[in-house]
Amino acid sequence: MNHRDNPIYKNPVYRHMDVATVLDRAEAQYRISEFEDTLAFSSGMVITPTGIKFDGRLQNFMYRDVTVHRLGNERYRHYFEPNDMLGDMASVEQKISAMTVTNKGRAKDYVVHFASGNDKENAELKNKSMYQTTCLYVEVSPYSNVVINEHVWKDSPCKIFRIVYVVREGANLTLVRTYKSGTNQQHKHDNGTALVLESRIVQHPASTVSVESTNRASVKYLQDLFFVKAYKKANTSIKNRYIADDRQSVHCIADVHHVGEEGTSNVDVKSITNDTSKFTFAGNIKVNKEAERVDANLQNRNLQLSNTSVVVTEPKLDISTKEIACTHGCTVSSVDKDQLYLLNTRGFDDNRAKEILTEAFLDG
Repeated sequence: MNHRDNPIYKNPVYRHMDVATVLDRAEAQYRISEFEDTLAFSSGMVITPTGIKFDGRLQNFMYRDVTVHRLGNERYRHYFEPNDMLGDMASVEQKISAMTVTNKGRAKDYVVHFASGNDKENAELKNKSMYQTTCLYVEVSPYSNVVINEHVWKDSPCKIFRIVYVVREGANLTLVRTYKSGTNQQHKHDNGTALVLESRIVQHPASTVSVESTNRASVKYLQDLFFVKAYKKANTSIKNRYIADDRQSVHCIADVHHVGEEGTSNVDVKSITNDTSKFTFAGNIKVNKEAERVDANLQNRNLQLSNTSVVVTEPKLDISTKEIACTHGCTVSSVDKDQLYLLNTRGFDDNRAKEILTEAFLDG
């Protein structure tokens, strides 16, 4: 099929995302030996196309509050209906891995690795498949307090994840997502790796979700997508930081839909681009008519370190009620010459001065 005839390609959500890049990767053959090894980690849960695995040393201790559903996962299929997005490639005919996290005490950390896997069961798949897909359902039980540290490994030429998080009433979920390069750096920036993570979050009443996503890996192409549906008195925070250099192409969507009243949301996304890289952001806050007294904020700030990098930002508000406090804004700027000069006078050369200013930009 020609890309132009593919309904995924025609989806307007991808208009600035060069989606053909992913479709090209999915149609190509690769040797898995060309890519990073995931043996760098040895603890936590590992999510692969073949299922959820534990480090045996930790399963009875750190992860005793985690229930892995191995049968009857098709009951979650309605969460993964096709929507003409790349995530369809993960959910159509792909088995669903599912787990429930229950922790009624103080906040507890869980480590999750999204990897291609290195077991015998997956070896043949890795050598023959055109792309790797994973379909995951995560449920946080009512009034639980959970921190999930996600490590996304660049260990396959093309990886597409579709993840659904269902956060039950009164629960707190913190997602800390980091993109990992692995231990082998010889293919840095130019190995054609494409990562797509389509994350959908359903927040039941009085739940709280905090997302922190950071890209410091040498991923050629990245889509980091978040779609949130928030019910009554749900609180949502998305704080993402991205660095793109060389010829990297990085894309973020943060879409929060308030369907219940008295909720709050704060979206704060920053990017740094250099060389001939590209970053796009599409942010949307939607508030239903019945979702009164919602307090929402949407901000996107971008720092360009070169004139040849590209930044596209599209913040949007879709408000159907007057009983709301809502703000939004976006900026695209370059390094402040006065600040650079000040650091030069303190003995820092241009390269180190730019590092300091970019670190301050991300942390500010």
